[in-house]
Amino acid sequence: MTNSERAITIAISTFLSHYEGTEVETFERLSHEPADKQWYQIDYATVWCPFEDDSIEYVFGNMAELADQIERALDAVSK
Repeated sequence: MTNSERAITIAISTFLSHYEGTEVETFERLSHEPADKQWYQIDYATVWCPFEDDSIEYVFGNMAELADQIERALDAVSK
């Protein structure tokens, strides 16, 4: 597993309570969702309650930023 995959796994678990497939697959699927789509409109992922009123775009943006920060930290530690 790469540092990127590890980071995505942590970020997905931080924001989602349930999802189908692997963390990386779910991350990819979410990255292609329309900006205005809401969580109740998808059936392959369930967001944690504090985020359920936020758009997928907003939560995914935070998830992607967290994954990027984690990946950079893992890369720094492995040097």
